[in-house]
Amino acid sequence: MPTTVFNNCAMPVVFPCYGDCMMSCGSGKEELCNEDMIRIYLEHLEANGKSPNTISKYKRDLMQFLDFAGNETELNIGLMNRFKNHLLKRSQDKRKPGKPISYSSINSQITTVNSMLNFFRRKDLSVKLFSFQKKTYLENQLSADQIDTLIKAAEEMGKHRLAMIILTIASSGIRVSELSAITVESLSSRGVQVVNKGKSRSVLLPIELKEILTKYCSDNKIVSGPIFITRKGNPVDRSNVWKEMKALAAKTSVPKEIVFPHNIRHYFARNYYVIEKDIAGLSTLLGHNSLNTTKIYVNESSEEAQKKVNHAGEAIFRAFYKYFL
Repeated sequence: MPTTVFNNCAMPVVFPCYGDCMMSCGSGKEELCNEDMIRIYLEHLEANGKSPNTISKYKRDLMQFLDFAGNETELNIGLMNRFKNHLLKRSQDKRKPGKPISYSSINSQITTVNSMLNFFRRKDLSVKLFSFQKKTYLENQLSADQIDTLIKAAEEMGKHRLAMIILTIASSGIRVSELSAITVESLSSRGVQVVNKGKSRSVLLPIELKEILTKYCSDNKIVSGPIFITRKGNPVDRSNVWKEMKALAAKTSVPKEIVFPHNIRHYFARNYYVIEKDIAGLSTLLGHNSLNTTKIYVNESSEEAQKKVNHAGEAIFRAFYKYFL
């Protein structure tokens, strides 16, 4: 079987070719979409330090593309445009009444496929993303009262570990995947060293949180290693925490769809920015590579945006409301 070798990744990648259909780096010859192509690209991402969650997301997107295209299907611009339209129609069909289409989600899937094509030097097959006006506010953000409700409910239900996890993320902005870095030993140091997405950084914990975590360790006889552990002694993972939070929300008045670890991280980011007005410092704390990513985190909630609109419109309304009484 003939092969094509690609040297634009960390290690040379050999792509298996089928018959005369070779990955031709933009030469115009036929190319087939198949699982081998996806596997090689995912191996490239892993070799370049992408996180397991990122790789999992890319794999999910690419397998959906393969399901649509069909295995061993010829790649061409017509197929790519049909896939783009398929994503749009699927989003329209799944949309709840009154809810806008999530163009950002559609674009995210298209970007994944474009990225794989670019890796194989077939940028000519990439399709344009949907253009849409981005909101200056964020929907479905957690408020301080809702965070309070969740922590209180967790404590009353005897879920002390979950209560501590919510408090820890809300007061430090740490990622749920980084919780295992918070150890008993780390509580005596200035910061918690975490490794995520191929880089290391120090996550600073508030003094008050360290004191509460120290007491939590004492009460639960945790003397060393990760603080947030399962009954078997293993560090909690993202799926553990996600399921626990959803189950907790179902027992409270807080909408279940807005209760998840990353939304609590958003809560920390918004509050830090409101108090400190230091977006560069916040970007460092959150471990972002770009300030543009951080700017998304500090956008006000839709409720806050509505209050501003109401306030700005009061004077105009007072002048004209008499005609509608």
